[in-house]
Amino acid sequence: MSTGPNPTAKRASATRGLLVANIAVSGIIALLALSVLGRLGSATGPDETNLDLIDLLGVIQIPLPIATGVAWLMWQHRAQANLHAAGIGGLKFTPGWAVGYWFVPIVNLVRPYQSVKELWSASDPGAPDEADWQKVSGAARVGWWWLVLLASNLAGVGAPWEIATIDDARRWLTVTVVGEALSIAAAALAISIVMQIQQRQQRKFSVAA
Repeated sequence: MSTGPNPTAKRASATRGLLVANIAVSGIIALLALSVLGRLGSATGPDETNLDLIDLLGVIQIPLPIATGVAWLMWQHRAQANLHAAGIGGLKFTPGWAVGYWFVPIVNLVRPYQSVKELWSASDPGAPDEADWQKVSGAARVGWWWLVLLASNLAGVGAPWEIATIDDARRWLTVTVVGEALSIAAAALAISIVMQIQQRQQRKFSVAA
């Protein structure tokens, strides 16, 4: 049984590495989609090789977000548990529910954001108790991250189910580019949040020690 805060550096680094991998894959897909989009309507038509590569990278994207999600939840659980182990007052989210709310339909549109916002504020090294950390500002990036993440998940709604015409292909490629751009932005914000919280907790618990 843990008697105090545990280091989050390894879990934070693993999460960051997987988020970087997501950014790289999304960037390649977006560039390929733009390349094919530029060839639509030309004499040669769309580049079939690029279309095949997009499909291949799309397959790679299936396990990568899952691995990233697992790493994120492991990091978040540990970081949230650290706050409880340190005796920080006024916390609304237990480590278990900070993770569990991600899997509850409808509720997962709000609660994960709230739990990460609490994690951000309560990890502030200059806020030793409940009255202090609830006044902490600077969590705007958490809000932006959540909005961009939701937008990236909704981006595929406008994509056609079947590509029968040039217009269908153009719309599908446009949605792909927009979706991947939003995914890159969400991942970049997530990296910032993970590393900032890790550093804040390191300073907070070092001072407490």
